[in-house]
Amino acid sequence: MYFHKLKKVFLFIYIIFVLTLRILCFRKKLIIVCDQYGRLGNRLHLFAQLITYAKMNNCIVWMPGFYDYWHFFPELDHRPTFASRFYPFSMFAPEDVFYIFNFIFRKASQFRENPLFCSLTFSDSNDGDPWNNIRRSKSRVVLFTGFVFHEYMLDCCSALSEINSFFRPASKYIDEINAPIEKLKSRNDLVCGVLVRQTDYRSWNDGKYFYTSKQYANFLSRLRNSFTNKKIGFFIATDEDQDEKIYTEIDCIVRVGYPLENLYSLSLCDFLVGPPSSYIGWASLVSETPLISITDISSIPRPIDFGQVI
Repeated sequence: MYFHKLKKVFLFIYIIFVLTLRILCFRKKLIIVCDQYGRLGNRLHLFAQLITYAKMNNCIVWMPGFYDYWHFFPELDHRPTFASRFYPFSMFAPEDVFYIFNFIFRKASQFRENPLFCSLTFSDSNDGDPWNNIRRSKSRVVLFTGFVFHEYMLDCCSALSEINSFFRPASKYIDEINAPIEKLKSRNDLVCGVLVRQTDYRSWNDGKYFYTSKQYANFLSRLRNSFTNKKIGFFIATDEDQDEKIYTEIDCIVRVGYPLENLYSLSLCDFLVGPPSSYIGWASLVSETPLISITDISSIPRPIDFGQVI
């Protein structure tokens, strides 16, 4: 226990030294994400937003809290950075590095902005435009927590090639990503990717977008029937075990869990439907696939709403 505490003290001193050295020797503003906002979908969206901003404004991004998803993306290679290969913390336990950055954020937020560190947090859209706040900051290192909410989201098209390169899944996941979509495409004209999200949606936003499996099944049956000249198969990604008998009226493959594989399988579909979610939103973003958000499960979108897939 004593040795572990001593290691953290040394790591704290080392990180402060590295940051100070950066401030003295480099002119680019450094944005460091000092928390772990949400799950995989939220963090991917946040990183994509920061990559887009950094590309537009010649900044550097570090995201040490992404360490629990490093193994999905070989391009990270234990360096969760954009616009710089300099990340001199790989020799330390990544959870310790994240802990120290989070600690520095909390301490820095107790003081007024200074030329070294500025702490900015965005817990909801009322906290203002994060980009204006970062741009106005005179500090060379911006310690960031929270999220970039819808009102302030940047168009990532200009950085999409970098985002796709950065977040290309490791080769060991490719077969699991491709297999269900190839199977459905072999016997259908189009494949619709579906997110059935239930676990946390029972309580999130007072259950506004929680739908039962039966409601999803009825929705998809009606959606299939709206395509009069096409055979539609459905890839259903879900976070909760399903009674597959409920979906017998449609040609579908249901897969529970598999957070990365399901995410990128969705991106291979011809069009997507699901409740408002950063998870399916990411699949749509990286593949530029049409997405219809289910905000009223009793209403069926017209095939024309899916644009080029028809």
